[in-house]
Amino acid sequence: MRIRPTVILLLISAAFACAESASEFMRKGMEFFLRGDYDSAKQMFINVKDADSQTLGASAYYLGAIAANAGDDAAYKYFGEAINSAPEEIKKSALLQYVKFAIANANWKGAISAVEAHPKIAEGDSQLAYLYADALYESGNKGGAKAALEKMLSDNFEKKGSIGADMFADSFAKGLPLAKSVDLSKLPASDPAAKARLEIASGKPVSQPQAEISLLAQALLAAQSGKVDAELLKSEAKELRASPFAWRAAFELANMEFKNKDYTAAETYAKDAQLLAPPDIGLVYPVIMLRADALRLQKKYDDACHLYLKIAMSKECRGEPQAESLYKTGLCWYEQGEWGKAHAYFQRVFVGYFKFEYWGARAYYYDARALYSLKLRRDANATLVEYFRRAKDKNSQIYQEAKKFYDQI
Repeated sequence: MRIRPTVILLLISAAFACAESASEFMRKGMEFFLRGDYDSAKQMFINVKDADSQTLGASAYYLGAIAANAGDDAAYKYFGEAINSAPEEIKKSALLQYVKFAIANANWKGAISAVEAHPKIAEGDSQLAYLYADALYESGNKGGAKAALEKMLSDNFEKKGSIGADMFADSFAKGLPLAKSVDLSKLPASDPAAKARLEIASGKPVSQPQAEISLLAQALLAAQSGKVDAELLKSEAKELRASPFAWRAAFELANMEFKNKDYTAAETYAKDAQLLAPPDIGLVYPVIMLRADALRLQKKYDDACHLYLKIAMSKECRGEPQAESLYKTGLCWYEQGEWGKAHAYFQRVFVGYFKFEYWGARAYYYDARALYSLKLRRDANATLVEYFRRAKDKNSQIYQEAKKFYDQI
């Protein structure tokens, strides 16, 4: 099973007292790691030898991250080494990643044991506390899980920066049984952060002031209205990069930049959101779609098509996401004057996905224009006639544009 947990990219201090060669391997390993070249990074970190224990622990942390990315059980070994010997600022992250990896692989006992074996490292971390309660619940200890969750909430529900409290609110909104076992009316809710979490849990719009609510609440507030302080959201997303909701904040920032027609910035934020998001294309395909749109509007057609087709070829994206991605792939070719290639994609959309008329109508229209550009006037005419016959929405702008074009040809 391939697991890719979100890993905090901690910069290792250059002050490690280690042999020069080990220091150089660490430096190169970090460079490769931050570029996403995990194979090269792995070779560098493996060569970190004859160094002090903290440097060896730091290299083990990144080897664990690389192994987890590949779904390799060696992640347990490496994260374990990091928990025992890495610098203090890395130990907590190593424990968190160990627990996430164990839970992602349904290793509930492994997750529970790791937290219980390191109480000092886990102390005060609401995300670890929530994950611990979740592992207890899944292992069958429902009473212990509820007690652990309620303790975390009593300590954290009113804290703006509590990731665990956000995880609870999100899980309650999704109807997950552990979260639903808690009585919302008994939770402390005297400040905006807690009130916003109650709104999220209850499925209500967030109405609290942005500056006083959590990252999840800010991301949802941005999704609701788009009227948020972008700089504040950027700051919060950077500070809470370890949050499982950081990708949502990055996605909303991408949406905001896209609406402002800053497609370079939109692509940057969408790429970051894709990196931070769970490896579930059925969940995060809107991020990939937005990134591809930003690339297309920068005329980076090959990169855009690669992402569109990633969605189109995914079983998890059947239906409208596939219709949209195939149409937009055709649009990439159309905008380059590759009429024949554009026709092939447009045809796939209106033949197989016309029930999603928004995309099917556009595919008919642009296919007719592509055929006309290929000097296939009769085929273009026939394509439009077929569209007019099948169209249910005859008042849409695209229908009117198609009628105008039909009259011209």
